[in-house]
Amino acid sequence: MTKTALILTIGLATEPSIKRINSLEPDLVYFIHSNKSKENALFIIEETGISNYEFKELEDHESVDDAFVKSLECIHELKENGYEVIGDFTVGTKPMVAGLVMACVEEKCDYKYLGESSDDARESGMGPVRSGFEKTKDQENPYENYAINEFKSGKEFFDKYQFLAARENFKQAEEKLKYCELKKRSKIFIKIVDFYEHWDKFNDEIIVKNNQNQLESIKLNKFLESEILESIENDEDLLKYFEEEIPNFYNQLKKNKLFLDKKIAPTNDIYKNISYYLPDLLNNAERRIEEGKYDDAVARLYRALELVGQLRLYKYKFIDKEELNNSKSFYVKKEEVIKKSNSAELAEIKNKNLGKWRYKDKLLNLDLGSSYRLLNIISKSRTDDFSESTQDLVKSYYRVHGNFQKRNTSILAHGLRPLNERDAKKVYDLMIKHSSLLSEHIDNNRDFARFPLFANEDE
Repeated sequence: MTKTALILTIGLATEPSIKRINSLEPDLVYFIHSNKSKENALFIIEETGISNYEFKELEDHESVDDAFVKSLECIHELKENGYEVIGDFTVGTKPMVAGLVMACVEEKCDYKYLGESSDDARESGMGPVRSGFEKTKDQENPYENYAINEFKSGKEFFDKYQFLAARENFKQAEEKLKYCELKKRSKIFIKIVDFYEHWDKFNDEIIVKNNQNQLESIKLNKFLESEILESIENDEDLLKYFEEEIPNFYNQLKKNKLFLDKKIAPTNDIYKNISYYLPDLLNNAERRIEEGKYDDAVARLYRALELVGQLRLYKYKFIDKEELNNSKSFYVKKEEVIKKSNSAELAEIKNKNLGKWRYKDKLLNLDLGSSYRLLNIISKSRTDDFSESTQDLVKSYYRVHGNFQKRNTSILAHGLRPLNERDAKKVYDLMIKHSSLLSEHIDNNRDFARFPLFANEDE
């Protein structure tokens, strides 16, 4: 059978403690007392006839910190000896009872209060409860009822991009909560976590259950709109919480919706879509750096360097739209290159043997270096609107690419050496500058694509 231990804070009044012991009949009583109130503890022992008891004296009965630490010591000692612990904070100084309650909340122990049984239990409605008018009032742990720890941990994990852990905490919160308003909050947080986990993995779609309880795929921007933003806007409690408690988070959700509409939504000019993959990729690399995943970050930045070249090739209308639409792959069209190049340029292209160029092939799959070499060839002797900026891109490429050499010998490429923070941040800064040569709006687009953070509410 479970042994029960009762912890009592001892002050001037003794009758409430005597009644608590007589009604509960604990196996052990632990008295938390001051130097002066120990006499009252001894009186309680004599009146109740208990034989199993312990004492814990406070150095300062007006110190919450002292009461909290001593209460924790009592609880830990009792739990180690197999007791189920109950705290009673009916009597004692305010710091004494505050310390005991805090310790009980921390250790998930029950705690009780002997209060009034009716409105006339106190003289003139104030003062101590009259004898015979007492009633035990069990207290509910607010950390449990409001899932405070689960919400706190879930938000912290989300801000660290640890989405699996965040989802688990919000699900635990949902299971604990008694209040409808908070349950709705935990449900919307779970949807938010699922949404950003998919986006962080470069998925443009998410699987959901439709009204017929069947699985279907939905675009991320539509999921954000219908499952998250509309759910918030159509619920008075949720809307008030997001607007008043986490307004920065809420505003970033709406910014993300605008960004994804441009990145994912259908358009006649696919370039308007694919150009938004670059700020998204740069932000992803930034998140990996924040996580300390430097090799992952540089791998993404290497892909960003390649994407800049591919986007500029698309600007020249060299990229096959059909392949881009169907497979999201960048293939250079032979006919377009021939049509837009003079004989000298074609000769240089053939001489460079870019991507094992074969004139009988319809499409050419270029590697990173070949993309920029092709850009260099077709832009250096032209005077069109963007040849000068293309030359700037090519020059920048050679500066940036040299800093990727450590990546080639890293553990995620061809070697065994991990990259460090300094390596990753240097390449990241260079890629931000390189990307700005392609698009003057890169910083603004990155801002709209950034994931919201709960920590930003402290700003």
